[in-house]
Amino acid sequence: MELPHEIANAPASVQAHYTAMLEDGQTESWALMCALQQPPGANQTDRAFLEGRQNGEWLNNLPRRQAERMLAMARSSGVNPSGKVYFGGIADKRGPADPKAWVSDAGDVKRVAEERGMDVTGAVNHKAGGRPLEKKTKIAKDILARETRREMAADRKLSKQEAREKAKARITPSWHSRGN
Repeated sequence: MELPHEIANAPASVQAHYTAMLEDGQTESWALMCALQQPPGANQTDRAFLEGRQNGEWLNNLPRRQAERMLAMARSSGVNPSGKVYFGGIADKRGPADPKAWVSDAGDVKRVAEERGMDVTGAVNHKAGGRPLEKKTKIAKDILARETRREMAADRKLSKQEAREKAKARITPSWHSRGN
């Protein structure tokens, strides 16, 4: 029988406990948990959130120049990235220069998500509770006027208001179309 990695690298007494539990009819996952005396990871805990992210090891998965750039941006915005993780899902438009996007634990993620009215799903879950996720972006007056004129030139039967609405519908991205 091939032992799981964690058991194969454990002392002989742990290996014996694991194999005895399997011979007794226990499942592999239960035997592994009992032999190692370690519960499985649980969602919504700092352990689950920080797994693979402690001591800056998450930066090793990035290209070196990108990691250095992110750290420089954090430091320039007053963040000491030591012991922190950049969590891009809660960052504002500044990205790595957003001090609130550098978090120490799951509680920081929940706090920022609450402040910003964001839905977060994963090792940390938070629902915004029906608050608006984004502010509505207005179309610049000069752009809207130019596009309205373009619509009126294309169809001379349109009123100015109809041309304006048609221009808005055409130039507004689909994800912003709820309120310009």
